[in-house]
Amino acid sequence: MVETDTSSRQSLLKGLGVAAAGVALFALYMLLYFGVFHMHLPKTAVLLRQKAQWESRVERLGLRMDGFEEDLDLLEVRDNRIYRPVYGMRELPSEVRDSGKTVLPQGLDTTSLLASAIRRSQILLRRAWAQSVSYSQVENASKSAGDMASHIPAIPPVNPDPRSYRFSSPFGYRTHPILGGVRLHAGIDFGFDSGNPIYCTGDGVVCLVKEENRSYGHQVLVDHGFGYKSRYAHMSQIFVYEGMRLRRGDCVGLSGNTGQSTGPHLHYEVLYQGEAVDPLNFMDLSMPSKDYFEMVHKPSNKR
Repeated sequence: MVETDTSSRQSLLKGLGVAAAGVALFALYMLLYFGVFHMHLPKTAVLLRQKAQWESRVERLGLRMDGFEEDLDLLEVRDNRIYRPVYGMRELPSEVRDSGKTVLPQGLDTTSLLASAIRRSQILLRRAWAQSVSYSQVENASKSAGDMASHIPAIPPVNPDPRSYRFSSPFGYRTHPILGGVRLHAGIDFGFDSGNPIYCTGDGVVCLVKEENRSYGHQVLVDHGFGYKSRYAHMSQIFVYEGMRLRRGDCVGLSGNTGQSTGPHLHYEVLYQGEAVDPLNFMDLSMPSKDYFEMVHKPSNKR
């Protein structure tokens, strides 16, 4: 009986020893599998392979978007520096090209590669849409470009015969004759007696008629389209009204000495996209008076 108990005890201890050895070997195997050889469970390995495949696809998409961005950059530069300026249109601001918010799917890690790709794709779509709108605007402007030559303020506003006027002040910075201090003289001055006819220098619409005893005095501002405007100031009489359509050579009024003026003269300005430019770049003062008067119309429509 004692021998039987002893034998059973030995068998139990032996079994426990085998089980402990099995557990130890299994633990060692798992340690080597995951810790040393960095192996994964089959299901985990499949998921990791799929994750790597998707990351590879997203990276390839990123490279394609790099090319799209370069193409869009080039299109935007050409649009802002060539196409829009040709028709007197201002640049399309960058905040307009990239307006809108980026929306990510709920639960997506905002720092992930996929989130970055989604952001870039949405930005590219907004930029592409803005570029298409800009091209539509340019297309609409081009349809009326056939009239552009007649709209640009391209003739002198007065008889170019040098005996009929004196060129009293050029465009640029000068000491103001009344207020003092160095200021930009935003136009050119033709000095002559009051009552000389002043002619519109290009087709357009009168956008401002103002009569006052300061600043420009009695003045007319004509919008020629394509980014151009012309101003006629210090006049004694005005023959046009706001909203009136003018043709190149129509008489807008008579020269005078109104506003801040030290003597009778015409102050004439050309503005392009809201900024004053030198009017002498748009006219030929050497043209014969005969040719000039074949283009202009004698004053007749006094308001």
